[in-house]
Amino acid sequence: MVVSPHPITFTVNDTDNATKVEGAQVYVVNSTRKTYSVAGTTNASGIAILDLANLPTPDAGGDPYAAGDIILLVASYDSKSDSVLYTVAGGSKAQTLNLTFVPNFYPGEYGAVRLMHLTAANTTAGALFVKVYDGKTGQLLSWVEAPASDTHSVMYGYKGLGTQGFIVVREGTGVVVTVSIQ
Repeated sequence: MVVSPHPITFTVNDTDNATKVEGAQVYVVNSTRKTYSVAGTTNASGIAILDLANLPTPDAGGDPYAAGDIILLVASYDSKSDSVLYTVAGGSKAQTLNLTFVPNFYPGEYGAVRLMHLTAANTTAGALFVKVYDGKTGQLLSWVEAPASDTHSVMYGYKGLGTQGFIVVREGTGVVVTVSIQ
């Protein structure tokens, strides 16, 4: 049973996976109900807390979250970011996000057609995935499989997603992602 409040505690580390980052923006998107939170900011200890109970009510009505909902947890600071998927269960969630140079939040004029080139370089012995989500609704837009110890690139068109842009989620830290927008 899911309880309310349902706080998510973010701990954000810099690229060394140890140094706490003050001033990182954190953000949650309920991809099941197509709602998102306002951003919070990490304190001097690299910690921020966002409560799923504060998500807006979905356009279709109902609760802001429920057991089984898929939540995107995002942290962004300077040109670095990290994202992870969380399935709602229980009463709270503690999540550590280690910043990398993973691109997120490419804003644009809503509805404008853009071309995105995404490259996923896998440094591990097994295949890993990279997924691209709409930053406002959490809708899965695309995914790329990076073969073991190899690189895979894709290019595709998309319509600009407004100020929320999109969110790139790596399946593991062994995959390095670069994105260019034209």
